[in-house]
Amino acid sequence: MWDFVVSKVGEWVKAAREIYSVDPVVFVVLLLAMAPIFYYSIFRLVRALAKKNTREIPLWSTIFLAATAIRTSTFSFSAAISPGGSTSCWPALRRPCTPW
Repeated sequence: MWDFVVSKVGEWVKAAREIYSVDPVVFVVLLLAMAPIFYYSIFRLVRALAKKNTREIPLWSTIFLAATAIRTSTFSFSAAISPGGSTSCWPALRRPCTPW
């Protein structure tokens, strides 16, 4: 079983390098670092809305927007650094990357 897990992780690392043209370690670190901030900002935003705390709503909305932008940029980072310019990739649909 351990060999299966190691081989799958190796395939994911290879796919991340080939499809997204990013270092998988940087990709995972950004994704994992922003996930708690993203979900905590949702929690605090909903709590501020429920309590009708108008001072906290803009603060947590801004933090939510920033966390969303950073999380989204980790997925679209390959378009900015790809050698051929911007690309549109849908790996989940198994369509090849094509220029815009």
